[in-house]
Amino acid sequence: MATASLDDVWIYIYEQGEVRTRDLLKEFVKSNKMSRGTLFKYKHALELEQKIASKPVHERPPYNLYYVPEHRQLDVEKLKQYRTSNIKLLLADDMDWEDAPKGSFLTPAKRKVLWKDEATGAELILAKVSTGLAESLHYHPHATEWVYGLSGECELPNGMRLSAAGATMCVPKGELHTCLKITKEATALMFFDGPRTKIHVSDYHKDNQIRSRWEVKKEAN
Repeated sequence: MATASLDDVWIYIYEQGEVRTRDLLKEFVKSNKMSRGTLFKYKHALELEQKIASKPVHERPPYNLYYVPEHRQLDVEKLKQYRTSNIKLLLADDMDWEDAPKGSFLTPAKRKVLWKDEATGAELILAKVSTGLAESLHYHPHATEWVYGLSGECELPNGMRLSAAGATMCVPKGELHTCLKITKEATALMFFDGPRTKIHVSDYHKDNQIRSRWEVKKEAN
């Protein structure tokens, strides 16, 4: 039955300025937003936390007017702003895996684009990569990359294997890098703060030699 919360009661009292108990009953109980017992429990909790106060009105019958004290009004305003913000809850488990774009990985990979800023090209990706060498040596000229491993196993150049879970990597824009060899299917969160443009080593030979790291970083900037 309850479709309203304690905060809803608090905001209502604030927006009305001063309300009687019968006003609260009409707004929340008669409209089936909550039971009478729940309303009085919330009202009592608000009083204990000094989020609301009351003053008696000496009429027949006498009653109380409830209001939000001045020193708590800014808190209510912040709560209202939070409720109308652009914060979005996304359940990744409800999203379908899609094939990663061609050229993103050397091995079969799936992804879920959790968030993307169309204006800047920044994006947050959940990636699932099959075993093998996932990427060749490359750099991103327009974005810094962050990677946080969630599961799987990888192999270091010296042959040592380690869990990918908890492994964190930050690659500055323009920095040459590659992915470790995946020895057990791995999942990771990947964030790019700009367009995920990828330039492979094979694409920027100069006089049959790979350009220096300094030249690569200079062009990226």
